[in-house]
Amino acid sequence: MTGKKKIVVAALLLTVCLVPTVRCNLLWRFAPTLLQGAAAIAIKGEAVMITRKGVRIRLTKNLRLSADILLMPGSRLITGRNSSVDLVFTDSIKMRIGPRTSITLDMARLLENISFSQINVRLNKGRMFATMNKLAKKSRFSISTLRSIVNVRGTEFLVEETGSSNNIIVTDGKVAVSDRGGKHLAFVDEGKQAMIAQSGTATTGDITPIQKELVDTMSANIASLTSDDKKRIRDIVENFEENRRLIREAHEAHKALISGAVHDQRTNDTKNVIMQKERDAKGISSVKSSAADELRKIRNAAK
Repeated sequence: MTGKKKIVVAALLLTVCLVPTVRCNLLWRFAPTLLQGAAAIAIKGEAVMITRKGVRIRLTKNLRLSADILLMPGSRLITGRNSSVDLVFTDSIKMRIGPRTSITLDMARLLENISFSQINVRLNKGRMFATMNKLAKKSRFSISTLRSIVNVRGTEFLVEETGSSNNIIVTDGKVAVSDRGGKHLAFVDEGKQAMIAQSGTATTGDITPIQKELVDTMSANIASLTSDDKKRIRDIVENFEENRRLIREAHEAHKALISGAVHDQRTNDTKNVIMQKERDAKGISSVKSSAADELRKIRNAAK
């Protein structure tokens, strides 16, 4: 065998050996965030998950992480008295659902390889604490309540919905609060809180000692995905058809956003060109008019 043939054979053998390993490593890296929902872990007390199809699943402390107990879009989570559940979307997007709380996961689109995430959680009643790093461009995270929508880019905050009032407490970063119709109500900075009354008005102020204690309790030792959890999620991602469908939807949503952004830019460029032409035309018309006036004055002076 010649030297060139030996090199080719060695390269082929190396490819055969490495491709499965690379595929495995990519799945391991992306699996936790390719799950188009949230893993319910660190369950304390009593909690029930109601799937999109209406199936009720009781969550317990020692329940093994599987496709059956993942909180997917359209599912609800309800906690009992003195209970809590930690939800992990990615290593950097987590939340704790407090006692006597009901939430609905309206949307979860997560694509780590292109830094794209869209999450919307509806807080029906109770309280929840959320923490996340700064989100990438085109990504968004929002929490809807009975009378407000909280939009964040990267922060730590607590939202409470009692039915008679809606409170937002921010301990890091900043959140924007609007009403359900999209009208801006307030920006809430670090160390501040906002109360949204039934009338829809927002009252902001400093966090009280009681609120600070509440946040400290809700945020203490919030769970993260362990290596074992990630391995199980990797297996789920590989075999869970519903998750594959949602991944495809997330890719389509991302492409639509990019396409929309390009279209908007082209539209803006076209508008700018038209406006510039109109300004130029007005300028030329103004110059002609001014020149005609000057010529008329000269003629009148010569008479």
